[in-house]
Amino acid sequence: MQMEANIGARLDKLPLSGFHWRLLGLIAAGMYFDSFDIYIAGTVLAAMIHSGKSTLGLNATFVSVTFIGMMTGAWLSGLLGDLFSHRLLTRTSTQALEGSARAAAQ
Repeated sequence: MQMEANIGARLDKLPLSGFHWRLLGLIAAGMYFDSFDIYIAGTVLAAMIHSGKSTLGLNATFVSVTFIGMMTGAWLSGLLGDLFSHRLLTRTSTQALEGSARAAAQ
């Protein structure tokens, strides 16, 4: 008797549940606030160059440091997620990002 494991086909047949929709909403919220932060920074940096309060070099440094911070945060969140809980860490980091974005918009 030979059984063939076809996990992908079995997973495709499973119905979507409330858990999946909540997970999708959490990921979408995180991506929204993350992209919002990045795109607003580009607009603000262009306005600062136009007003003479910044230079191309300073803007390049800001963007580089921002992405280094994102890379470090992704690495650190992976380590902390393995130590604690990915769900807890994702929820906490999304709430912190949302709070920071709201505070910066005030």
